[in-house]
Amino acid sequence: EQEEKPCASLLQQADIDNNKMLTTSEYLSFMHSMHDSNILSLENLSDEYASLSFGLRLNFLNQQCKCPQALSECCEYEKGVYVGDESAAAEFCRTTMEVGLEGKARR
Repeated sequence: EQEEKPCASLLQQADIDNNKMLTTSEYLSFMHSMHDSNILSLENLSDEYASLSFGLRLNFLNQQCKCPQALSECCEYEKGVYVGDESAAAEFCRTTMEVGLEGKARR
């Protein structure tokens, strides 16, 4: 479980406006942080969300609709990923790691 801590703290740092939601641009900076911290080795990491690998974009889309009931609007308007509590952050870290590692293995 220890290895998820740096990921979770990078996730919090990426949430620049502290609204507990990750936008596509915040997600992009999170991916760059993960890469720069050597947590994930992502080849040809783009500076644009639209140019991210399919798996990484799919990861964002899959996670963006997992919101607590209290924040149900986060899917409809914000189009972001909720990372406001520890379990949500841990889950997002877990899927991001899986997608990142799979993507690397396939190339």
